[in-house]
Parts: sequence; C-alpha cells; structure tokens
Amino acid sequence: MGIKITKMSASGNDFIIMDGRRETIPDQSGLFIKNICARKLSVGADGFMVLCASEIADIGVSYFNQDASPASLCLNGLRCVAKYALYH
Repeated sequence: MGIKITKMSASGNDFIIMDGRRETIPDQSGLFIKNICARKLSVGADGFMVLCASEIADIGVSYFNQDASPASLCLNGLRCVAKYALYH
C-alpha cells in the first residue's frame, strides 16, 4: 500500500503535495518528510505541502521545509497547491 503524492514546480522551486484529507503522513517525527525531500536519494523537493480541511475556507495547507520544520508561508508552493486543488 502506497501513499499518493504529486510533485509540482513553480518558478524554479519544486514541492511534494499530499492530500491530507485522504492520506496520512506515516510518522509525525518528520523523518518521512526529510527522507522524501532528500535530493538524489528520494523524490527530492524544496518543501512538502499537505492539504487539510478548513472551517473557514475550501481547503487548508500545512507547509514543511526540507528539514521537516513547519513554515508559515511559501508563495511558489501555494501556487502549486492552488493548481493541485483546482484539478482534484
């Protein structure tokens, strides 16, 4: 059984996107995010974005840097999430 992810790019940055409304991150320690974002070892990406439910909008988004630390905002990543949400 696998996890469905999508890799997208915007303005030279690339991101892994996962729909957290349907999938769950295998562990909360951040090891999964660090490993999947590792270049030349895995999929590789500048960041990891998770779509989630929101009470005030159609979707919410959680963004994580390559080292699995949470970040408040990434505009290039947000462009990717908006396109992903539009098509899914």
